[in-house]
Amino acid sequence: MMGSNSTGTNAAAAAGTAAPASNSNENAGLYELAAQDIFQVLSHPHYQAKGWSLHVSFFEIYGGKLFDLLNSRAVIRCLEDAKQHVQFLGLTEKHVQNVEELLGIMAEGGKQRSTGSTAANADSSRSHAILQMSLKAPLVVGGGGGGGGGGGGGGVVVAST
Repeated sequence: MMGSNSTGTNAAAAAGTAAPASNSNENAGLYELAAQDIFQVLSHPHYQAKGWSLHVSFFEIYGGKLFDLLNSRAVIRCLEDAKQHVQFLGLTEKHVQNVEELLGIMAEGGKQRSTGSTAANADSSRSHAILQMSLKAPLVVGGGGGGGGGGGGGGVVVAST
C-alpha cells in the first residue's frame, strides 16, 4: 500500500500512513481508512468464529531484484512451484492484529525503501513496493465426512507502485 506521486516522491504521508491511527476519520488518510475497514470486517462474528487472521509481507522490486522490507532488505527469490503458484522464498510474514500494527509495519517497511535523486526530486523512491496481505484460517484436521479442512486462506496484493 505504498504510493508515488507524479514526481516519484513517497506519497505515504499524503495518504495518511505517516501518522499513527487517529480516533477520528476526519484526518485519516486512505491507507488508515482501508486498514480500519479490514479490521472492522475481521471483527465480524462470522470471521471471529472461524479464527481468521491477517498476515502481511512487504517487499520491494529494485534493480531487477526483490528485497524484504521487513527483514533489513534481505534478498528474496520469486519462483513458481509445481502447481504454478508464485512463491517468495525468504519473505518475512507478520501476523497483524490491529490498525496501528498494520500502519506501523507499513511505516517500518517504507523506511527501508531505496531512494535516490532525480531532476524532479532530491529524495525519490527508485523502486516498486508491494504490501501483500493474506487472510488465514486455522487448519482443520480430520473432521470426518470427506469435506477436507480449511487451511491457509488466501492472499491478495493490496497495492503496488
